[in-house]
Amino acid sequence: MIKKMTDIDLPILFNQKVECCGCATCYAVCPKEAVYLTEDEKGFIYPKINSKKCVRCGLCIKICPIKEQKQD
Repeated sequence: MIKKMTDIDLPILFNQKVECCGCATCYAVCPKEAVYLTEDEKGFIYPKINSKKCVRCGLCIKICPIKEQKQD
């Protein structure tokens, strides 16, 4: 059975804000411009994913410096 893109889970960029340094590399690397940045109530930026644009390639996760550190 062939999976549709919408059947594949969206990447999870972070669960808690402390898991994101706000570097925007995920935003910069996204080939479909599916990652966008939003500002919280304190003025810090955090990435979010537009599920309609995301092709679930995983580049945003692979480039993340925080997730990279956790894998070492």
